Amino acid sequence: MSVDISRLRVDIGRTAVVDDVTMHIGAGERVGLVGASGSGKSMIARAMLGLLPLDARASGHIRYGDDGAGDDGSDGSGLGVDALACGEETMADLRGRYVSTVFQDPATTLSPVLTALQQVTLPLRRHYRMTRGEYAERGMATLQRVGLDPMLADHLPHQLSGGQRQRVAIATAIVTSPRLLIADEPTTALDAIAQREIVDLLVGLVDESGAAMLFITHDFSVLARATRRCYVMRSGRMVEAGDTSSLLGAPQCKYTRHLVDAAERLTLHGAGATAPGADRADDVGNTRNEGADDARN
Repeated sequence: MSVDISRLRVDIGRTAVVDDVTMHIGAGERVGLVGASGSGKSMIARAMLGLLPLDARASGHIRYGDDGAGDDGSDGSGLGVDALACGEETMADLRGRYVSTVFQDPATTLSPVLTALQQVTLPLRRHYRMTRGEYAERGMATLQRVGLDPMLADHLPHQLSGGQRQRVAIATAIVTSPRLLIADEPTTALDAIAQREIVDLLVGLVDESGAAMLFITHDFSVLARATRRCYVMRSGRMVEAGDTSSLLGAPQCKYTRHLVDAAERLTLHGAGATAPGADRADDVGNTRNEGADDARN
């Protein structure tokens, strides 16, 4: 599955939280979307999923290309759609079956009353008809695939560590063999060791399956590990795009250079490599014109 986003704009009230964004994710490609908190990254993901806030207004196009690679041997009849033009019924079929998401905090996405195995089988029950035994078999196989101890399959979320909960969330996202995985800040709530494990797990899973991945983050330390190409966001606008290694090594945009340099300084001081000044750098309205200027520098 490929995704082409063209001239995407999302307004909430009088504020353009995403403004004239164009980007492409090729089939099987790992693409990053990076920027400080509040830059519009997650709003793009919500637009892609058809899950914008009720008071949001969107224009432009988000076209899903059909690669004909459905896991059930179908011709991808649920694909080839524009997320901003199709109805909720089409998007509901797309979500969880062809496009899946791993969010920042699994505690907010996992049901507190369902076991790990029950969580993983939910997307299967929504999209496929199977016997109870087939649901359980595929669910267990997927939990093992993400490295969760089978003894934990009957555990509730509060009985699992943060890293284990995120593995359950990832298993829930991939159990239907989606063609696109959107990972929205999937490592932010984890410690450094768990972060590396989760990033490596995600990369291995999508490379093995041939799925595409959009990896959304404000953490520059994981970009090189997770992506081959990336886009930089500032205050709702795209300010730079390119190969991840080239962008991190020799950014062309002044704003990107500022973020990369600051992240390197933070890393040297052992404070991580997140995009700094989130509250200041992405004050929508105060920095929009400056961000547009940076895109040309």
